[in-house]
Amino acid sequence: MEGVAIEARDLDSGRVIHTTSDAKGRFSLSGLPPGDLELQATKGQLRGKANAEVRSEKEPVEVEVQLQAGLVLKGKVINGRSEPVSDARIQFTLMSPANGTLDDSWSARSDEQGQFELHGLPPGEMLVEVDSDDHPQLHQKASLPTGELIL
Repeated sequence: MEGVAIEARDLDSGRVIHTTSDAKGRFSLSGLPPGDLELQATKGQLRGKANAEVRSEKEPVEVEVQLQAGLVLKGKVINGRSEPVSDARIQFTLMSPANGTLDDSWSARSDEQGQFELHGLPPGEMLVEVDSDDHPQLHQKASLPTGELIL
């Protein structure tokens, strides 16, 4: 698949390199030192992840990354009295498995019934933040996918 964004993270140094796949779905990264890599591939709502080990700067490594549709998360923001909270800002931020730093984020606002919907989320550890003018801010970690996420 052409135009897939590839991000390669050196798990030892934290260095990140970006590239894009060609018309045949192939990509190339050069100048990587020996060590472990985490690869993330995205195109639209499609996502994929793979790990690779670079043994030598001169020895090519073949890696196949399979893309899958991202998760759709539907939820409802309610207050302590189980009443819907409208216009709340909901943000899910992916936490890097290598070092716990924050990566990509997805955000939405709740409607008048407190409902929201996010598309294209990858599975993994997330920092969830819910913020509303009339209610205290909420910060919580969550693992996606789960059957139900209650905040």
